[in-house]
Amino acid sequence: MEESASLKAQRDAAQVHAVFAGQQYAVYKHRLHEKTKRKEGSKRVSTSARVLTSMQGRLELAADAAKKAKKSRELQKKKEKDAQKAREDRAEQEKERTEFSGNMKYMVRSTLVDIAFSLNIETEKATAEKLRVCLNAHFEANPELKKHARYLRLFERSQKRKEPPTESNIPPHQPSPTSTSHSSPAPGPSSHHQPPPAPAPGPSSLPPFYQSSNPFAYENPSPLLFQYIHPYPPVPAFPYPMFQSHSPAVFHPHPHSQSHHILNPTSP
Repeated sequence: MEESASLKAQRDAAQVHAVFAGQQYAVYKHRLHEKTKRKEGSKRVSTSARVLTSMQGRLELAADAAKKAKKSRELQKKKEKDAQKAREDRAEQEKERTEFSGNMKYMVRSTLVDIAFSLNIETEKATAEKLRVCLNAHFEANPELKKHARYLRLFERSQKRKEPPTESNIPPHQPSPTSTSHSSPAPGPSSHHQPPPAPAPGPSSLPPFYQSSNPFAYENPSPLLFQYIHPYPPVPAFPYPMFQSHSPAVFHPHPHSQSHHILNPTSP
């Protein structure tokens, strides 16, 4: 029994040492890999000479410059690729979504950028005038886009005011305006258009400012008052002379007419 207990204790101690050894192995392995993956940085050549004459130094500088140029080109290509992908994604999202309208000549830059994005045209660092030129060139190169539902209203012009009909532009089946304005239908009886009945003569048909309660107010009416009493034009003056009477029993239709002659009985 004592021997088995001793063996068991040795076994446990060996397992503990194995665990510690494994931990130490992992630490040293990590440190070793860090040293082997050291990045290659650019070398700085320190020299007091104004011109480097060493062939090895010139070769190292040329190789370092070539690496820098290659890295810069790769970075620029990556940026352009990302920008192109962003434009394609935005154009795909806005596809068949917005209908543009108006004259591109008077649009602001933000609206022109939206149209350019929908057509997948580069807009970075482009002014409004440059965008107008690019868009017009793109539409001229692709005339089918002018009939597209999204861009159709960009090329619609406001209709001019319709000119009045003249002898030159009037259709042949319609009469000319000059002939219709100077010609009138032939007179004839019509059952639909009859003249209104004449008002009854008398003080009731006069305007309020001509009506009076004086029975002698209408004894010598004026021509203006006469046209309210008689709806028809007065008869012409008598060709023979007659006396003007101031008697209320005598009514003269034209007391102020210039064509009447007043004879004086006392005149020779």
